[in-house]
Amino acid sequence: MKLAGSLRHTAQKLIPSGRFQWLFFLLTLFSYLALAYSVAYPYSIVFDPRIPWDAYLSFDNRAVVLTGGGYERHPLSVHFFQAVRELALFLSEGKFDAVFRVVLSFSSTLAVALSVLYVLKYALDILELDRLGASIVSLLFAGFSTVLFLSFTPETYTYSMLFLVGYVYLVALAMRQGTGPSFLLLSISSVLIAGMTITNIVKVFIPVLFTKDFFRSWKRFFSSVLYSLLAAGIFVILYLYRLNFDIQRVLDKSLQQYEKFSQPKSIPISDMVFSWFYGGNILLPQFELRDYHNGKGFEFKALFLDLYDGFGVYVALGILLAFVLWSVVVNFREKMVGILGLMLLVDVVIHCGLQFGLHTSYIYGGHFVFIYPLLLGYLLKRYKIKKELYPKLLLGMAFLVFYFWTNNVYRLGEFFSFLELYYKE
Repeated sequence: MKLAGSLRHTAQKLIPSGRFQWLFFLLTLFSYLALAYSVAYPYSIVFDPRIPWDAYLSFDNRAVVLTGGGYERHPLSVHFFQAVRELALFLSEGKFDAVFRVVLSFSSTLAVALSVLYVLKYALDILELDRLGASIVSLLFAGFSTVLFLSFTPETYTYSMLFLVGYVYLVALAMRQGTGPSFLLLSISSVLIAGMTITNIVKVFIPVLFTKDFFRSWKRFFSSVLYSLLAAGIFVILYLYRLNFDIQRVLDKSLQQYEKFSQPKSIPISDMVFSWFYGGNILLPQFELRDYHNGKGFEFKALFLDLYDGFGVYVALGILLAFVLWSVVVNFREKMVGILGLMLLVDVVIHCGLQFGLHTSYIYGGHFVFIYPLLLGYLLKRYKIKKELYPKLLLGMAFLVFYFWTNNVYRLGEFFSFLELYYKE
């Protein structure tokens, strides 16, 4: 009974509360639904049985929907996508048709709309921003390129973003009450988050380092470490069970994947970091068209992102980066800012330091782009009593909202032209 009550109480925190939150959520949801339907119903790109991967932006839609993705990186996602797939097949009467694609996309739409909602709830409930400030940072996030594409893409990144931003919101609520993430929250989150993408398990346990008296009380230190080990152990057991406890298989496959996705490219690392890891997840550059085949005689056109070539793009992304760094500097004593910063650092190390998937790092944004609007929210919180500076910050962020949305909607128009040429049924 206590467990059921705790789960019910947590679930209540994760739904809209109040008229404003419901209105914002529904507007976001229906906007994304319109986009998802426009992509999934008339065009086959969301799921084409003939195309295993890389139809657009290097997403592996078919492979993920059918198998959950690579077991060594996405160990438990197969069970999640099996449920989504079975629902889609039920509603499409067993056919991989337009209805099947729409159901897949609508599932992603709901996940992304909830992710935007949690950014809004964080801004309102944790940061206590006014509705205007909360709306601006939420709309900024809602218009990021990664968020727009994930809103109709059945991929692990879509649900990783949902679980991560929801977890961050719940952790912030716990921190606000002077506690930290409970054993139940750690256990469930490690299974959901790491089960979807295993490297994200590190992010689940970062908040433990910031719990009250963690480094001051030996009792608190050992109890927190014990809870963390037990929570991680639950995931590890499920992970190894999924692999029949064949650890060597995991190591061999992980090494193979690292070598495959970390090959040096002719493009300078600095360009890939700025244009793809940082910028590509926020602001779409121009597209690059390539010829691909599925290895079985079927040829298709694939779409990737090119490097930036316009001065205005660098200015806009530079302003956003300046806001983020400014927020970190002036709020470095805030525990949640430290947590968010370390979470972002995990992805920086993986993709920029180890260069894993750096050449297509614009698809990994679901793991970290939500951190940017939250840090901007902390900047607004810091200066909301400064009557001269606060409106200027709002104006600067509103400019970014306008610029990002205008650019990305324009690029989406190009994306639809690509679909019309090569993927119309």
